Amino acid sequence: KKEEGSLMEMCKTLLGFAHFHRHGGDELKTTKPDRSLATKTGHFYLLPTLLTILSVLDKPSPWFLDTAQFLEGGFPMRLHVFGIGAISFVVLILAAFPAAAQTPAWDPKDFSGIWHADAQRDITTALLPGEDISFTPYGAERYRTVDIMKSPANTCLPSGVQRSIHGAFPFMISHSKDMVSNIFEYQSTYRLIYTDGRPHPEDIYEYPLWFGHSIGKWEGNVLVVDTIGFEPRTWMDSEGLEHSDKLHLTEWFERTGLNTIKWTAQVEDTVFFTKPFKYSEVLTRQNTRLMPAFCMENERDSPHMLPTPGGRHERKDRLKFPN
Repeated sequence: KKEEGSLMEMCKTLLGFAHFHRHGGDELKTTKPDRSLATKTGHFYLLPTLLTILSVLDKPSPWFLDTAQFLEGGFPMRLHVFGIGAISFVVLILAAFPAAAQTPAWDPKDFSGIWHADAQRDITTALLPGEDISFTPYGAERYRTVDIMKSPANTCLPSGVQRSIHGAFPFMISHSKDMVSNIFEYQSTYRLIYTDGRPHPEDIYEYPLWFGHSIGKWEGNVLVVDTIGFEPRTWMDSEGLEHSDKLHLTEWFERTGLNTIKWTAQVEDTVFFTKPFKYSEVLTRQNTRLMPAFCMENERDSPHMLPTPGGRHERKDRLKFPN
């Protein structure tokens, strides 16, 4: 009886927003529920289901528990063991509704906010399945002889698009009518993505830019960005992957949740690579603010750097060299 009473108290608590009373012997009825409360909590449409289970179980059987009083001066109702499980299942569903109702809505075309990609230093660990980096003879030689100590980051030069997006520092994305802007914490640099339909400048290769020239368009809810005209002194990651001024970068920005963006990049550079390759990162929203981070401020390392030749990528099996 004690355990049975505890179960009844639990049911009373869960169903407390509707008023139950005895009517016509063992028949169970309810007064009109508070629809505003029920709608807010997501319980209104599930309440009849629970009541149906309780009424169906009101049948004598040797498998049933003893009679229990459900409400004060209430009605006799016998509960089957199966009924306890059924009630528990419905209770779990009821509990899930308020959490779902509280999830903020988000616009799949709104990338506003501060984002970070967990400091991806090595592109080979982020390549999509089936992708590899296949070098031309020139690209292979540059990879074998690259000096890690001459990385642009070690000499306080801008990082370029890729290292700025999946580097060690967060960055901000903001929107205007005809433009999406990237504002990078590192070196307080910026990038403009024009979405007004303009083409790349005809003279872009004569005046290359540290972040290239970017134009974007929407394909459904995905922002597709096309960038050319890169300053060739930037690197694509921290482990020695270089490129030429013919680099063509295509990016896909796709919101996958309230706090996540899937960022995918395709690299084309016929000077360094025999074919394009793709890799991807997950950008996570940061509840913080950008702060100035200037490389030259109190910089004392460069005079002590020693030559360190050769790329240092972890997944050497994803690198293809000419015979």
